[in-house]
Amino acid sequence: MARNGKVAHPRIAAPGGTKKFHKPITYEDGLELRVTKMTQGKVSGHGPGVFPGRPVTNFDMALFNGTKDRLTLGVVVVTVTYGSPARVAHAVYDQNSVDFNGTVQPGKKTTATYGFSIPKGSRHNVTMTVDIDGAHHLAVFSGSVK
Repeated sequence: MARNGKVAHPRIAAPGGTKKFHKPITYEDGLELRVTKMTQGKVSGHGPGVFPGRPVTNFDMALFNGTKDRLTLGVVVVTVTYGSPARVAHAVYDQNSVDFNGTVQPGKKTTATYGFSIPKGSRHNVTMTVDIDGAHHLAVFSGSVK
């Protein structure tokens, strides 16, 4: 996959593999990503791509830049799947949505909220994959989001 015209070569690992949603993922360079809160709701509003009444799970996330370099976040991609076999959850953009963006200086943190439509009966088997920047390996959280 190309990012900013360059082929991504993940080289910074996050030891320990897939984590439960309540555990942080810490990279070898000091970057830390965590899901700080999950809330359930229903989609509201009107307009293109809006499906009122559909369930939405909001994931509040925090990223702490414990590295020695500033981190640019304009290319973060979050994907959520649920069930078995895995199905891709539709992203929900509403008044709660705040993507990771801008830059984070060393020693600073930033937050974001991502929403996905996950059917109520499938919330026990959810996987979230976060592609931060192409240099860090994928961050993977898994488990229940009830």
